[in-house]
Amino acid sequence: MVRCPHPAAASMKDQLTVAVLLLVAIPATASAQASITGVVRDTSGAVLPGVTVEAASPALIEKVRVVVSDGGGQYRIIDLRPGVYSVTVGAPHINFQYTAARAWVDGNRNFVPDCDWANPALQDNRAGGGDLCGAFTGPNANFGRAIPGTRDDPDVDFGWGTRGFNWLFSASVQQELVPQRVAVDVGYFRRWYGNFLVTDNLAVEPSDYTPFSVTVPSDPRLPLAGQTLPGFLNINPNKASVPTDNLVRLSSHYGDQYEYWHGVDVVFNLRLGGGTLLQGGTSTGKTVTDNCEILTQVPEGGVTSQNGLNSAILDIGGPLANPFCHQQTRWLTQVKLLGAYTIPRIDVQLAATFQSIPGPMLNGSLVVPNAQVQPSLGRPLSGNAANVTVQMIEPGTLYGDRLNQTDFRVGKIVRFGARRLTASVDLYNLFNSSAVLAENNNYSAYRRPTRVVGARLVKFSVSTNF
Repeated sequence: MVRCPHPAAASMKDQLTVAVLLLVAIPATASAQASITGVVRDTSGAVLPGVTVEAASPALIEKVRVVVSDGGGQYRIIDLRPGVYSVTVGAPHINFQYTAARAWVDGNRNFVPDCDWANPALQDNRAGGGDLCGAFTGPNANFGRAIPGTRDDPDVDFGWGTRGFNWLFSASVQQELVPQRVAVDVGYFRRWYGNFLVTDNLAVEPSDYTPFSVTVPSDPRLPLAGQTLPGFLNINPNKASVPTDNLVRLSSHYGDQYEYWHGVDVVFNLRLGGGTLLQGGTSTGKTVTDNCEILTQVPEGGVTSQNGLNSAILDIGGPLANPFCHQQTRWLTQVKLLGAYTIPRIDVQLAATFQSIPGPMLNGSLVVPNAQVQPSLGRPLSGNAANVTVQMIEPGTLYGDRLNQTDFRVGKIVRFGARRLTASVDLYNLFNSSAVLAENNNYSAYRRPTRVVGARLVKFSVSTNF
């Protein structure tokens, strides 16, 4: 794979930079929904998509409001207060794509891409002692073009009830089992999400993709060992080099998408008197997410987290996500306990905490050579790709070993009249657990630990109250 900077990027950027200043007056009698609209064109009359348009006025709280012209060069600045506005039409070169990636086979082994980098077509110069450089595919096909590769549907940016949301429902019951001694709290929680987004490449249709399957290696560590995993998609060669025209839309335009988490928490408190306290509980829940209806119409949409609002169990980009459009975790349980006791007369404090949480979710990335894909695909991979990386474990079904950790503290209270000094010794990870917190998910180094819990740690501290 080689990344290609455009050789004429600087000069083309200068040629595309324009600035036009207009003055627009909105009278005081204008509607509260007044707007400024127009079409951005160059000197030849051609529309210019992806151009920044700024409306500046003292009437605006933010002083300047910025929009970007759409694919047809149109722009619309809405909800303007009465006043005089200066409208500046800026530079379309902000959408100029200066770099791209393409397949590369170093035929002459000189470690230099011997081909015309700016030529988007397939170049196979190996017969003459050169290299093979694959055609630009997907977003890379916009290389050297001053057009936006991605734009938003107006429904995403404007309107009522279009912002992503989440709702939380909870119901709990608290009961005192022993007066002033023992209490239990049981609660049910459910959080669900809505107004998901999907990126639709308008330049392609679902029929422009060809399915293929992958055989999972016969490895006892893999749940689907030796089985054939179907449903992966590869774009057809005649569409692979078509420049992308991505439109970000609400997924509800294409079907039903949902995600939710629900679970039960159980918490108890024991106050046994004499300075003895015991608290703890469990939290059990699972996550379910599904966008299968969306991917039947937008295969390139993938399964992704969106703006921190929701979190896919496992992000999988593009048409390789289709086999895993429905994801759900197992019921996962956390257990946490805390205990404290003060030994009377000698004022020695003892405390301990314990936690048991699920291990890391495991997934498996397998690099599949072109030769293994061709039998089911019926052709080589598009763009002269040498291989493709796919997931071979259903997300949310396999987890590493649990983390069980105990921390302990002992402290001595020393009194000086109204003042009190406490000397403490803390032991973190008392039993020196070496639980794995993260593992390598690439099959070439599958399940190799990349991070473990910290080793046993001793800390000495002194605090005073006065």
